[in-house]
Amino acid sequence: MAVVAERRGAIVGFAHIHADPGPRAGRRAAPADIQFVVAPEVRGRGLGVLLAQECVWIAERLGLHEVQARVTSGQPAARAVFERVGFVPAAMLPNGARTARGRPRHILVMRRTAPSDIG
Repeated sequence: MAVVAERRGAIVGFAHIHADPGPRAGRRAAPADIQFVVAPEVRGRGLGVLLAQECVWIAERLGLHEVQARVTSGQPAARAVFERVGFVPAAMLPNGARTARGRPRHILVMRRTAPSDIG
């Protein structure tokens, strides 16, 4: 499922949520994954938070108990967005990604659990 942000006829951001179609063999569905992208000219205005919130809202309405996101060590703003909507660090994958110039980046896996699952 995707959410698109448009400004004056141009796409300035989008987010998507990818979910396992459902539990198999009696196990709970795998966590849904969300990602978002915001155009450079509109960054810092809250659009990333809005897109992430929409994905969380969709996940909750679909009954998905857990949502995860991955950010690299070079994306502190994206990490802050996910933390703002309730995600917490869950795992670190050292040198799990590389920049276009070949520099290593750590990948931080962040998770958010549905409020009914906490406690």
